[in-house]
Amino acid sequence: SSKVLPLAHTNPRHLDFENSAKEGASLFFRDGHLAKNDGNSVDLDIETSEMGKNSTMYLALSSALKKYRGVI
Repeated sequence: SSKVLPLAHTNPRHLDFENSAKEGASLFFRDGHLAKNDGNSVDLDIETSEMGKNSTMYLALSSALKKYRGVI
């Protein structure tokens, strides 16, 4: 079943959400995580862990790029 969330377009500089909906935007749920009573399924511990992984990867890649650019 596909869920569509209503979006507000309050500024002409906002992205055109009508076209993005046609491109097939989808919802992402992690396996085994149930929504709370308010419908929120975000697990802060998991999100913090994922952010740490992304930060570490970004720092490693940007450091490697700086070294590589120094060689050229």
